[in-house]
Amino acid sequence: MIIKKLELKNFRSYKEEEIEFPLGKILFEGDVGSGKSSILYAIEFALFGLGEMSGDMLMRVGEDETSVKLIFDVNGKEYSVFRSLVRKDKKIMQKEGWILYDGNKHILSSTEMRKKILDILNFKESVKTKSSSFIYRYAVFTPQEEMKEILKMRSEDRLQTLRKAFGIEDYKIAKENAKLVLDEIKSKIKFLEGEIADLEKILIEKEEKRKKIENIKLEIEKLENQRKLVSERLEEIKSEIESLDKIYKEISKIEVQIPLLEKEIKEKRSLIIEKENENKRLSEEIISIEKELEEGRNIEVINISEDELREKIFENMRNKEEAIKKISEIRLIIKNFENLLEKGICPTCGRVVDPEEFKEKIISEKKREEEISKEYEKIKEDERILNELREKLIQYERISKRLEDLERRMKENKEKIYLNEIKISETEKAIKELEKDIQEKRTILEKNKELQIKLEEKNKEKASIEKHLEDIISQISSLKGNLKTLEEIINEIERQINEKIRKKEEKEKLEEYVIWIQEFFIPAVDAIEKNVLLTINYEFNELFQKFFYMLMEESDIRVRIDESFSPIVEQFGYEIGIDSLSGGEKTSLALAYRLALNLMVRKVCISMKNNILILDEPTDGFSKDQIFKMREVLNNIDLSQIIIVSHEKELESFVDKIFYVEKIGNVSHIREGP
Repeated sequence: MIIKKLELKNFRSYKEEEIEFPLGKILFEGDVGSGKSSILYAIEFALFGLGEMSGDMLMRVGEDETSVKLIFDVNGKEYSVFRSLVRKDKKIMQKEGWILYDGNKHILSSTEMRKKILDILNFKESVKTKSSSFIYRYAVFTPQEEMKEILKMRSEDRLQTLRKAFGIEDYKIAKENAKLVLDEIKSKIKFLEGEIADLEKILIEKEEKRKKIENIKLEIEKLENQRKLVSERLEEIKSEIESLDKIYKEISKIEVQIPLLEKEIKEKRSLIIEKENENKRLSEEIISIEKELEEGRNIEVINISEDELREKIFENMRNKEEAIKKISEIRLIIKNFENLLEKGICPTCGRVVDPEEFKEKIISEKKREEEISKEYEKIKEDERILNELREKLIQYERISKRLEDLERRMKENKEKIYLNEIKISETEKAIKELEKDIQEKRTILEKNKELQIKLEEKNKEKASIEKHLEDIISQISSLKGNLKTLEEIINEIERQINEKIRKKEEKEKLEEYVIWIQEFFIPAVDAIEKNVLLTINYEFNELFQKFFYMLMEESDIRVRIDESFSPIVEQFGYEIGIDSLSGGEKTSLALAYRLALNLMVRKVCISMKNNILILDEPTDGFSKDQIFKMREVLNNIDLSQIIIVSHEKELESFVDKIFYVEKIGNVSHIREGP
């Protein structure tokens, strides 16, 4: 892809601007905040829409509409794309845009445009996400604030991102889909096994059910005769109960009330026991609390706040880091002096080294190192003391909080004991009243005991007869239902046998599929993916090291890429964290990674063969010497178009075309340089 022309209207700090992009190395130079990076965001917005950007970020303040038109070339074919934003009801929304190619203008929604651009660029990415393109963000243009983020990603996240950038994510998707299909087939096989497991039993069951039908018919006839006799006896007993029931109704109410009253007494006695147990527990707890309060009041008082202590700890940590840094710097100076002393000649000026002079310097620096080392040991001792004080402060605050809780609990326990004693007294009085009421009701029941017993016997007999009759009717109904079911089952058995034979054949076919996917397809895809990743990793590592050492030629830092494409940094033979690097070293590391990624993506993406590279402040943190080494790096990259945004004037001599960006009255302007 080659950028040919960009037209802006009310985009960020621009009102109206047109930029024609030549081939070669292009530099957009200007002060910080002049509007340089806005050009890069405009190109990305034209291609992929808002993505992670917000409309408020892109629309010029005070305006209600903004637009971007981009003309670019892919493999010799020209495309024009137009996108716009409009402010509506205090919200900024994307409007329909268009893409012009082959003489035809295609009006599309923002989502449709993103899909079409991915097709044009042959970026194999998901069209469902609303984010910008992974390949574009990591291989073409990465905003300055995100440039170093890929170095801090988790290994698995980085590897998954690079799978997308290299266009080999399909291998992983293919394996995952194959496993899903395999699980589905196995589930189907297991289901079919269950379906055909009882095939032999069905044939035996068919004959058994024919015999059951004959037995059921005989049983139904017998039960019908029993039902007639039981129904006649039930009518007789109902008549007897009706006469007794009139008398019994008066006393039955009393009989029902007694168990309820007894239950109430039982509940109230349980309540008394519960309250007494609770009072015992609360009293024991009060004694325990008083003892713990007495012990807790003897704790040592810590007269320093948590914030004051934290500030002292942070200050001690800063002093410790500063001392370590000074010791490292002195040791590096001593090493350099020792190297000069060993060689005997200064490699820079060619002057013969005075041994006595450098020995004195080495002794002086070692003395400085010893003094700072003593300071460092003092700082470590202060650190131990502060940590002990912090532990005491935590213990003091915890115990103080505990004492407050104990005081509150003791007060609550005493109040609960008082209320429980009142409740116990009231409940004992209520129990006496209930016992008196029960005794009066039992006296009434005793006088009518014989009537009650007789009625109970008749009701039991009636209930037994009704139950017997219900059982008979239920058995008849169940047998008739079973009879109908058995007849339907027999008619269905032949159909089931044919269906199970068909399922058996289907199961055998699916088992063949399982063997092919499990033993041939998945291992083949896995082997291909590993081989592709290994090849890419080898080339990626060579390019990454090449660019880093070009930028850090005299550094004692060594870098490489591991199997998960994570950058590994070593110094003096030891691995160190990326955060330990200086600003210039981090920028060199990130830039080398970016350039290696760009070149590798060119190999796998057709539209990136005649590639473009966009660099946003690539020399952030660079020394003057590193900035001039950028010339060699840029010359070493075979790209048709490189767009650089920077405020470094030293880059002017490295490029083919310069655009000067300046902001006048909150409006950015671009003028062409030589």
